[in-house]
Amino acid sequence: MPSCVTYRLRPLPFARGYACCLRHPFLVSVLSLYCCTDAPTPYLRRIKELGPPEQPGGRPDPVDMRVQVLAIDQRASTEEVVLYVWDATDARPLAADLVMPASKYKQVDLSISRLCRRSMPLFSQPPGLIVMPKLPPFGTAVPVIMQPDAVPPHGLPPAGQWVKLRIVGLLAVQGQLQVVFGACSRLGLTQPATGFDTWYQTRLANNDTCEWPLEDTNIATRCSRPGLPLLTARQVLLRAAEQQQGPFRVQARLTGYSPQELKQWCKRDNEAEGSSQQQQWAWAASLRLEDSTGELQALLLGEEGTKLLGLPPHNLSHPDDVRQLQERLAGLSSVDETGGVWLEVALTVAFKEATSAQQSPVQPHVQQGAHQQQPEGQQSLRQAVQPQQVDQQKQLQNLQVQPVTGIAQENVAPSPQQVQVQQEQGQQPQLPLCSHNQAEQHDQERHIIPLLPASPSPAPQSLQQHSQEGAAGQTGEDSSLIQAAEAAARLARCVFILHDAVCPHYQEQQVSSAQTVQQQQQGQHQELVACDVDHRSKTQRLDSSEHH
Repeated sequence: MPSCVTYRLRPLPFARGYACCLRHPFLVSVLSLYCCTDAPTPYLRRIKELGPPEQPGGRPDPVDMRVQVLAIDQRASTEEVVLYVWDATDARPLAADLVMPASKYKQVDLSISRLCRRSMPLFSQPPGLIVMPKLPPFGTAVPVIMQPDAVPPHGLPPAGQWVKLRIVGLLAVQGQLQVVFGACSRLGLTQPATGFDTWYQTRLANNDTCEWPLEDTNIATRCSRPGLPLLTARQVLLRAAEQQQGPFRVQARLTGYSPQELKQWCKRDNEAEGSSQQQQWAWAASLRLEDSTGELQALLLGEEGTKLLGLPPHNLSHPDDVRQLQERLAGLSSVDETGGVWLEVALTVAFKEATSAQQSPVQPHVQQGAHQQQPEGQQSLRQAVQPQQVDQQKQLQNLQVQPVTGIAQENVAPSPQQVQVQQEQGQQPQLPLCSHNQAEQHDQERHIIPLLPASPSPAPQSLQQHSQEGAAGQTGEDSSLIQAAEAAARLARCVFILHDAVCPHYQEQQVSSAQTVQQQQQGQHQELVACDVDHRSKTQRLDSSEHH
């Protein structure tokens, strides 16, 4: 009986080599880039749809995103790389004390090592920071944090490129939504969704600055200048960098304040006229205002504090007065499912005197000329304040703008000495009026990851128009960098002053005082009428007695 023969098939040599090539890390990364499917998936989410899970304390599921890269920050690439992405929608407002664990994918936590708020820079700063020449006015720029081991080996897409992020996690840091790009995440080139350009052009035409809050009843204060056009915080910062003074009307949320000690919000005004206790005190504080596009700090001074808070300035040494102020601030900063409480305010820009520490490191002589002769329309801090706001000007000179620590802690702005040291080291000074990345506070050695040598995909008509307008007037890369450095230096000298924000409490007080004055006037009128009637009656009696 013949024995059973077993045949074993062996792979050919070229087949083994082909399989090894397919497992090569570089080829795997390239295939993951160009073979990333562009078809809609059930996990695809817009920025507006991102948020905490329905179950309190639960982990958010990983999601996919179709976004455009607005800025790339590689200044601290040894620790992390941050991409700021955008899809023209507004992120949902989150509470500052929200605790949301990191997302998990196949027993792997999509987390980061350094938890802090990150705001998108508005201007390029080589080496390592690239920003689009013309940023869109509306929409949230969400930071995407990449750890060094998670950065794609083929490099990063250029600024302005539309990409599709797959299997990315969500994280909430002090009320800010952040995206985590882990080792399991994928990045691929893509195009905007169908109909995106039409939708975005409609939003621009309607001047729909913010998609939150969902109801108008959530707006706690109304600006007494409704004729001003409504702008976003990003538009205000960019216009302030162009030396425009405003006023600007914005809708924003109160996410922080300083001083943290509420009893220090009222300062004694020794030069105030009169002897009443109310005239001896004046409001002086700094508020952090945030909308879907960015954040800034604004000074609250004098009578404007009474309009916003509905409380007269007085000595806050008594605990009941501090508790009342804390309740008012809590009512102006609450967050709910419909977007929370928003404030409609007006902002005016004042410019501080330029110092040697605030000169541009790219072209110092240009900034020196600007310091010697101010351009037309630019005023000093004393000239920008209106003459009738003398008490605000006095408080402004004595008030030091501090980082917001009341509701949500933010990064500490550098002191003038630190700015001078950074300037001597060739670094761009940080802007003290908005939160900043902490990348500049780490190692000075910059490892730049090479960008992907691929041309960006054709942008929609509106975005092409933004790029063409941003590129107009630029003669080369050096001139654009000089202009960006000059704009950043001008923005560093800006001080925002809040005014014309009226709360319902102040309106009620005004109506009550008006009614009181009216009642007093009516009482005086009645007294005069009674006196006149009495006088006439006496005159008639005298006339009748003389006749008899």
